[in-house]
Amino acid sequence: MKRYLILLLLLSFCGGSAEGSAEVIDETASVEEILTTTSTSTTTTLLEDTTTYVDFPRRGIIKTSYNKEIPSELVSDHKTSDTRNYENTFYPYESDAATYSINYLKLNENRLSCANVINSEIQNIIQKEISRWEDSSSYYTKEDAEADGLMYVNYLELSYNLVELGEVFSIIYFWHSYSTGAAHPITHPIAMSYDLKSCEKINVRNIFDTSSEEYLNVLDIEIVKQLCAPLSVEKEACRYVEDYAYYKKFLQDNKDSDIFSSGTTQFAVGQYGLFVQFWEYDFYYASGSELILIPWLVIEDVLDIDGVYTNSFMRAYCVYDTYEFTEYEPMWTWICED
Repeated sequence: MKRYLILLLLLSFCGGSAEGSAEVIDETASVEEILTTTSTSTTTTLLEDTTTYVDFPRRGIIKTSYNKEIPSELVSDHKTSDTRNYENTFYPYESDAATYSINYLKLNENRLSCANVINSEIQNIIQKEISRWEDSSSYYTKEDAEADGLMYVNYLELSYNLVELGEVFSIIYFWHSYSTGAAHPITHPIAMSYDLKSCEKINVRNIFDTSSEEYLNVLDIEIVKQLCAPLSVEKEACRYVEDYAYYKKFLQDNKDSDIFSSGTTQFAVGQYGLFVQFWEYDFYYASGSELILIPWLVIEDVLDIDGVYTNSFMRAYCVYDTYEFTEYEPMWTWICED
């Protein structure tokens, strides 16, 4: 119940597995058995069928904390390594109500054609969030805390993980905040992915063939396998099977939505696959905020081959990955040979 209350509060304001390890997973088992969770009176079957892919090791959870970096091997080189293209920028803001530490990635508008569009968006987001935090700070003031005999603490921070600057610009920002009276700090992610040819924000759902719900089924299966690695979903107990089942049930029952419209789970596009950044209350607070990477190989059959991104960055990724791939993000062909 606490998770749901916090989720509703966050949305009203804003509109542990081992890391880096994996093993080969047998994918011949029944998915209905894998992703079926039974409670005292309810059995929720998430999936019934899936496509069988060639076995390969799963990378698993990449990180669970906002203040850890994405491994450099997953950040495609291209323009990312050229630091003349961007700089870490401190957003200056002072207030008597709260302490602010706002850091964002500012793109070089003299070198990148889309930089002004992207810079404007994050600056607008920052301004709105500061305004919201200033308003919320009036609910419980320093004077209120002193009257209650408490030390007054109130802060808002912004940090980020750069995913890619090449065919696309992808980044995951993290708002981290605390105010006296709260049980603990809270962090929520915001992901941005831009197609640098069109300077338009990428609608991640539109990468997929949405003519049926098969793309959601395939994603569900791979998400659980990544969350559970190095445990085998088919052979070993993994708490994420049940956690993810309840997460989906909550979305369906309370919001009539799916993972793309949850409002809390974020997606970032990268050369090696689709990054899925969970919010720390998507499952439960103690588990942290899990980041996983879904390789393009396992979802290539449900990508939209006639989609708006096919002949843009998706074709480029397919070509790159024929010679730039990893053990955990294998080579895929898709439309590369067309």
